[in-house]
Amino acid sequence: MLTIESGHRNRNCQGMSRRTALRVGALGGLSLPWLLEQRASASAAGSGVKDTSVVLLTLNGGPSQFETFDPKMDAPSEIRSATGEVSTKIAGVTLGGTFPRLAALADKFSLVRSFGTHNSGHDLSKLTRVWSGSGGDVPSWGSAYSRIAGPMNAQGIPSYSLLNSIVFDPKLNRQRASQFTSTFVKAAEPGSLGPSCAPFYPAGGGTLMDNMKLRTPAGRFDDRQALLAQLDQLRRRVDATGALDNADEYRQRAFDIIARGAVKAFDLKEEDPRTAEMYDTEEFHIATSRSDQLLNYTPRFLGKQLLMARRLCEAGCGFVMVDCFGWDMHGEQIGDQFGMKEGMNALGWAVDKAVGAFIQDCEQRGLSRNVMLVITGEMGRTPKLNNRGAGRDHWSEIAPLLIYGGGLKMGSVVGASDRQGGQPATTPYNTNHLAATIMHVLVDGGQVRLRQELPRDVIQLASEYAPIEPLI
Repeated sequence: MLTIESGHRNRNCQGMSRRTALRVGALGGLSLPWLLEQRASASAAGSGVKDTSVVLLTLNGGPSQFETFDPKMDAPSEIRSATGEVSTKIAGVTLGGTFPRLAALADKFSLVRSFGTHNSGHDLSKLTRVWSGSGGDVPSWGSAYSRIAGPMNAQGIPSYSLLNSIVFDPKLNRQRASQFTSTFVKAAEPGSLGPSCAPFYPAGGGTLMDNMKLRTPAGRFDDRQALLAQLDQLRRRVDATGALDNADEYRQRAFDIIARGAVKAFDLKEEDPRTAEMYDTEEFHIATSRSDQLLNYTPRFLGKQLLMARRLCEAGCGFVMVDCFGWDMHGEQIGDQFGMKEGMNALGWAVDKAVGAFIQDCEQRGLSRNVMLVITGEMGRTPKLNNRGAGRDHWSEIAPLLIYGGGLKMGSVVGASDRQGGQPATTPYNTNHLAATIMHVLVDGGQVRLRQELPRDVIQLASEYAPIEPLI
């Protein structure tokens, strides 16, 4: 933690004035200076970490493959997309009817239509914390990456971060929405790798959060001015007193991280207003009279989440998990759930705008090879609409998957589902294939295999699974 103690006192035995005493303390039992030193050592030794980042956008609740990326409009009416379809710029390829912006960008991303999670419950951990050969308390993909890359980069940006709507408005974390938040956080846990590989989650505290001191009052996460002013005053006081003159290189860098650098990556007011407007999803307020719980599924902060994710990637964060919940669309007759039409009208348009902005922004900034965006969920939806208000129920065999960037092959459709959209009709891909594809973008598996200090399952995840080959 960062502690400033003011007062007219004597110098301590290390020669540091207690008038301005700085303490950069434990990060999960490890000091920030120590973590920086370890990261520098790993880099010097050839860590295998690439200059790339991955953003994983989870459509929490189980998105329908039909109303998103595989409409099946030639199937019977009880199967086909309830929101129709929109043609893309790729001949013969269509998306669900709420994705016109993405349709115009279809040459910039690829779809995988034979992907399944083999999970039919609300457990994102089955997506991000399960791989063959791993036993015990399995770490998340992001934590495995953090173990390889180190918890922070040299500029003090966390290697692994979480962003959801709760970061911007804690009041949304109510009733059933809190269950989706819990599954999202659980899916990101470090497991056996321990707290030093835990993600940075601005809404949820934790050791890294405590140390970076980024808490602000509810609803004011994007108002950083008071914090920055306070840190600037701290910097000037420390510079004036010479309190760090006798500190080692990594302790000085740790102070610089907290007082000068990392906070800016989380400050959306640093962004060009025109870019912020491009991402803005504030217009997508959910209006419903059926259930107060549905109001908590608002996607109006999704644009800010993805804009912040892009800023973190540019600053050096390697793995960012972004959550959009409310996709458990069983039917309008169930009080806290949408039907497909209502749900896609509430959430689909916001995803279309925010993701479209993210892709356009990355293209304009020349980040298409350095940043990879993955969109999926913990499962898909049944081929047939149910009779409970035209919703769809849980389905494990097919789930939607969109992948952008990372230097992979774009503008293609990999695989196909059967006529009913419920089973792979071509080579099936699962969560291990997706994990391997992500790791292929993030690290050099050959170099990672040479790092004997890494746990066996981390090496396995990084180097031994087959990726989605048509994308490589």
